[in-house]
Amino acid sequence: MFKLDTKILARLKKTKLLKKRKEVYTIVGSIIFVVIVAGSIATFNILVSNSYKLSASIQNLVGPPDQSLLKQFAYDKKTASYILGQSSINKSSTEFPGMGHQSGHLTIGYNPNGRLPFSVKLPTNINSGITTYDNKSNLSFTMIPLFKTLPGQYVSNHLVYPIGVNGPKLIYTVKANGTKED
Repeated sequence: MFKLDTKILARLKKTKLLKKRKEVYTIVGSIIFVVIVAGSIATFNILVSNSYKLSASIQNLVGPPDQSLLKQFAYDKKTASYILGQSSINKSSTEFPGMGHQSGHLTIGYNPNGRLPFSVKLPTNINSGITTYDNKSNLSFTMIPLFKTLPGQYVSNHLVYPIGVNGPKLIYTVKANGTKED
């Protein structure tokens, strides 16, 4: 009877040790998993932030923005968009005197009272479309890309939309005749 109790006691000790080992392995495995996931997230965030950087050669290629128009380029939190000339959107053509339709004539760059003849809305989510407004006629059109991009960010006076991580980028620059896409 004493031997039987010793065998049972030995089995119980082994079972407790096995349970403790399983607990230790589970804890160590969980810690390793968390470290791998955290490292992957940190690496991805670094790659994404690098996707928005504009090298000196890229900045030379796209050129500088029109500094006078940058004053009218602002972020609208409500629509999550960067808008050029928001105060001019949907103003009646009567606010643009002398801009009547004349046969064979096209007026470009007319800027009465500081209002722009055009406005542009660039959402941070470009997949909802870029809208260009003709403030003279109150007409607009929206272009929706057929591909996905990362959200747009304002970097060095340019709006940058990376096409994937560390891939090509769409770069929009405010120019005197509208926004330039590179």
